[in-house]
Amino acid sequence: MYDFEELSYTLVILSKLLSQSECSTMSNDEQNYIQIYLKAIISDLSSWRKSIFINKSAEDIHYLDKTLLSSIAQLQITLIPNDNSSEEEIEFF
Repeated sequence: MYDFEELSYTLVILSKLLSQSECSTMSNDEQNYIQIYLKAIISDLSSWRKSIFINKSAEDIHYLDKTLLSSIAQLQITLIPNDNSSEEEIEFF
């Protein structure tokens, strides 16, 4: 539906991000962090669906869009491998 285009876009980004991730190269802490974020995203989506379609209590159907995009951005930061070899040392004078 056109009304949910932005939400759909963020879910496509999340799907691509997860499908391109290598779990075998992640530390246990990173895997736990990702699991916590995914559970929060699923919980948010579930609550959003109930408030929009079941209870019909939401005043704005787009209230979740920015929150979801922010959560996905945080996941992206975690999932994109760091390239520490290109970092330069900071020199203080």
